[in-house]
Amino acid sequence: MKSLKYLIIFSFLIMGAARKAPVIAPSPTPAQSPAHVDSSGDHFSYVCKSCTANEKLSIIKMEALLNKIVFDQCFDDAWKSFKRIEQAEIGGKKLNAQSIIDSFRSAKLEPIPLVFYTPGVFQSKRVIGYTIPGEPEIYLNRNFRYSSSWTTYSEASNILHETAHKIGYAHDFNATERRPYSVPYLSNRVAEYCESKGVK
Repeated sequence: MKSLKYLIIFSFLIMGAARKAPVIAPSPTPAQSPAHVDSSGDHFSYVCKSCTANEKLSIIKMEALLNKIVFDQCFDDAWKSFKRIEQAEIGGKKLNAQSIIDSFRSAKLEPIPLVFYTPGVFQSKRVIGYTIPGEPEIYLNRNFRYSSSWTTYSEASNILHETAHKIGYAHDFNATERRPYSVPYLSNRVAEYCESKGVK
């Protein structure tokens, strides 16, 4: 009887040790691994996370175009043409058009992770992209990127808007009267202006 008791205890100890054995997780597939886009010489650079090969290629093209836009004369001309600029503050200091231009060109940002996602049941299907204050990532809704009308300029416009947030610019969460004149939303218009000027 005593040996049966010890046998049961010993069995439980063996089973417990087996349960605590380390589990080796499989390596992520290349599409899931963070993939740094080659951005040598670029001002803004982006890291593609959870992306497909096609998405990685689109980011390489977008990054090259966005960096060209930011240092082109069209960037200056667009900002200086705006008669109304709202929510143009960084650290409580109100900036004018030239200061906004300078803030983009002098920004010191780490490579920004881009996370592609397909909206779930409780996520908005209408959001093209977003970022969360205090977090490094920019999230990109795949549904928009499947459209034949989505171009490298579309991506550059969206990423320029989200990068404005990373520099420190905000806009109202709700659709207020002043939101279209905030720096992030005007950044979309800057990209459109540069496209109309043929910057490639």
